[in-house]
Amino acid sequence: MGPPTGRRRVKEYPVFVPCGDAHLATTITVPDGHPRAVVILSTGVGANRSHRFQMWARLAERLAGIGVASARFDYEGVHDSTGTIGDIMISDLPMDQMLAITSFARRAVGVERVFAIGNCLGARLSLHLAGDDPKCVGAVCLNFPIEGPGYINSFLRKVVPGSARAALKSSEGMRRVLARVRRRTMRTEQTSAGPFARALDHAAGLFLYGSDHFESQGEAFARLGSVMGVLPPKERARFELRVLQGGALERFGSVEMQHEALEEIESWVDRRLLEVSPAASAAAG
Repeated sequence: MGPPTGRRRVKEYPVFVPCGDAHLATTITVPDGHPRAVVILSTGVGANRSHRFQMWARLAERLAGIGVASARFDYEGVHDSTGTIGDIMISDLPMDQMLAITSFARRAVGVERVFAIGNCLGARLSLHLAGDDPKCVGAVCLNFPIEGPGYINSFLRKVVPGSARAALKSSEGMRRVLARVRRRTMRTEQTSAGPFARALDHAAGLFLYGSDHFESQGEAFARLGSVMGVLPPKERARFELRVLQGGALERFGSVEMQHEALEEIESWVDRRLLEVSPAASAAAG
C-alpha cells in the first residue's frame, strides 16, 4: 500500500483501487490491532472522499478509536479518481464501484464483516450493499432520498441523448421548467422496498435526517412508513429512524449537526458490533 499518513491513533493508506478501466482514489484507515470490522463510506455525487468539512475523515478517525477500519473513495471521474463520471443521477447506482471498494477493503484489512455508511446517493448504495451482501451487518443512511425521478424524468433520460440533455440544462429558463416538471412528477422510490427487505433480513439499518428535512418532507416519510409496514415484525425491529434536532443535515453545514451525527453513527456501529459479536452471543446465552 505504501507509507501511511499518520493522525492520532490512526494509520491511513492512500491507494488506487481498480474498477473496470478506472482507478478509484481511496483512503484506507486502520486502528491499532486487528479491526473488528470495516466500514465503507460513500458520499453524495460530487463530494470528495473526505466529504464536506472532512466529515468522513473525522468519522474514520472516530471509528478507528473503537477498533473499526474504514475505506472512503472518490467516484469514477470525480476528484482524484480516473475515468469519466458520465451522467450520474440519484437513479443511477454505481454499484460496481461500491463492490470493488468493498472487496479491496476486506482483503486489505483482513476482515469479512462490513458496514455501509453513506449520504444521499451513498445512502442508496449503502442500502443496496447491505441487501446484497450477507456479511454486511449494518447500514447507516444519511439523507436517504425517499423520492426519486418521476416518469417524465425517467422517460427523458431514456429517449434524449446525454448531449441534448446537457444543452437543455444550459438554458436557465429550461432548467427552471425541467425542475418544475421533476418536482411535480417525483414519486416515492418503489425500488427501495426490495433493498429494505433484503437488508433487514440479516442487517440493521439506521436512517438519519435533520429536523428541517424531516418536517418539510412529511408526506414522503409517511410513504416510507407504508413501505416499512409491509415487512415482518422481525425485519421492522432492525430499522431505526432518527431525526437530529437543530436544522438541516444536508451538506453538514452546522458544526453542531456534524458533531451530533458523528456521535450517533459511532455509538450505533459500536452497539451493533456488540450485538453480532460471538462474545456477546455467548454472554447472552
